[in-house]
Amino acid sequence: MNKFAVIALGILLVASGCIQSHKAVFAQGDSGQSLTLTWTAKGILMGPCMPYPGNIKQQVWIQLVGSGPTYTPDNIQFVNAQGQLQPMKDLKGEVKVDESSGLATVNFTWSDGRAFYLNGRYKLST
Repeated sequence: MNKFAVIALGILLVASGCIQSHKAVFAQGDSGQSLTLTWTAKGILMGPCMPYPGNIKQQVWIQLVGSGPTYTPDNIQFVNAQGQLQPMKDLKGEVKVDESSGLATVNFTWSDGRAFYLNGRYKLST
């Protein structure tokens, strides 16, 4: 295979791939603690990002109640983009905020066993 074919194949594999990133912003203020989770996926062609070529971004804002570092559903409140509380009934699991390692871990399931769509480990930034 010549150099051009190898380069073209490499570009095609990258272009049809999906680059995902997770980020968590942990904030402490007068109103308490909050965690903003952001999941971003970028892809050029249909492929692993299916059915979303281009960019997709999802965010969840979580108010944390208590001293932590582990928060159960009884100690969190989900907030929408308009600042309104969103009830999350039938949610089990926890959020762990480990400032020393710079990671937040989200591990929730619904009562029917489905995983919460933003579960995972997030790098913390402030």
